[in-house]
Amino acid sequence: MTTLSKNAQICSVCGCVKDYPSVMSTNAFGSVDLDTRPPEMKRSTMPYWVQVCPECGYASSEVSRELSCSKEFLQTDEYKSFSLPEPVSGLTKAFIQKARIESQSDKYSEAWYSYLCAAWAADDKGDSHWARQSRLLSLEQIGRIAKDEQNENLTLIRADLLRKTGQHQRLLNEYSETRLSEEFLNNILSFQLKKAREEDEATYTAADIE
Repeated sequence: MTTLSKNAQICSVCGCVKDYPSVMSTNAFGSVDLDTRPPEMKRSTMPYWVQVCPECGYASSEVSRELSCSKEFLQTDEYKSFSLPEPVSGLTKAFIQKARIESQSDKYSEAWYSYLCAAWAADDKGDSHWARQSRLLSLEQIGRIAKDEQNENLTLIRADLLRKTGQHQRLLNEYSETRLSEEFLNNILSFQLKKAREEDEATYTAADIE
């Protein structure tokens, strides 16, 4: 089961004090999605992975952490504005704004994952617009990560992102000759290529490979 606790956090930007719930313990039973989204019960703890200050709008895994970009950025349209349609989920918006701060701070290896979390939150709300946009933004951030910081898991997540954003031919062109270090990883990639040829954008889990 999942257990929560409430802890007072002092916003590092404006000093606002607020109690935020945090996960003390949880579990995960079942197979992860191919983009690494965990199964339940951990899957349902996503609302506690990001905090948003109600005063200044700072979004972070913990608002007590020092802001990694200028305070002025939080007042810009680049941070605050969303083109129509607005996200139906406040959680989607929170993860996107967290990612915007990370990208602004050149923390691309963190921003890609925050955008992916935004996509998961949008998926849960049936918000196809922001699910797709968030995945495209995640792909953009992955492209900015230095080559020596990338790994095979990220290679496979990128393949899933390409497929789920309808970039099937690009996936086939870029990955058809790719070979990874483990048989199971190659099986996942072969599965992604097969689904790309079928123009299938559905969500699959590691169990679908097995």
